[in-house]
Amino acid sequence: MDDPTPVPSPAAGSINAKMRDRIIEFKKLPARELLDNDGNWCLHPAMQRDALTGVLYEVGKVQALVAYYSERNGKKLTLIDGHLRKDIDPDLEWWVAITDLNDAEADLILLLFDPLSAMAERDESKALAIAERVRADNLAVQALVRRVVEGAEFDTDEAEDADEGKGGKDVPEMDLQPFEHYDYVVLIFRNTFDWTRALETFGLESKSQDIGKGRSKHVGLGRVVEGSKVLDMCAATFPPIKPKAEPAE
Repeated sequence: MDDPTPVPSPAAGSINAKMRDRIIEFKKLPARELLDNDGNWCLHPAMQRDALTGVLYEVGKVQALVAYYSERNGKKLTLIDGHLRKDIDPDLEWWVAITDLNDAEADLILLLFDPLSAMAERDESKALAIAERVRADNLAVQALVRRVVEGAEFDTDEAEDADEGKGGKDVPEMDLQPFEHYDYVVLIFRNTFDWTRALETFGLESKSQDIGKGRSKHVGLGRVVEGSKVLDMCAATFPPIKPKAEPAE
């Protein structure tokens, strides 16, 4: 029979002794002084770049880049984390956490850093609660918030297909297209709840579409609504506004 006695947790001191602090310096540097890591295996589609740039404009820089002096690169300062941020603007300055890692250790971190983050599970109630509090003016950030709330999977190939129009089939066109010879009003929904209500109210639909590799994505249809339809719906809910009477002559 297994011994039910719990194994005591190791003392904090012994944990600290085993976990070395590998950050040796913080330095503010322009992006151009950092070398890309040739082993960086993450691809960054335009959608991700737009969303990151939007967050930086909305909030600012809140994370340091991570780098080390690479023997493979002639002991020059080489990135481990932050390639996309570095590529936004070569003149942009960043705080850099400089480590004393060697090439083999940097390879390990480079390979596992993003997969470790992706292993986190979602607390749906907390995701919805914080999404209700989030306000963003940038459209790319708004789209990213919607994807997070809806639990969208961030697949690089799918994102590139969306950016470059390389889906397995042509994306269905909307019934109406906004052109300059129309008069139109744009409605912006700042949370998924209101957006879902709009879809139901206006009878809009979405459907899944095969994009190859055994995957599918949701394609929005009919998201341009005939103005007269909206007016008819409003008239059924609110009394019509009577025109002002002409002054008597």
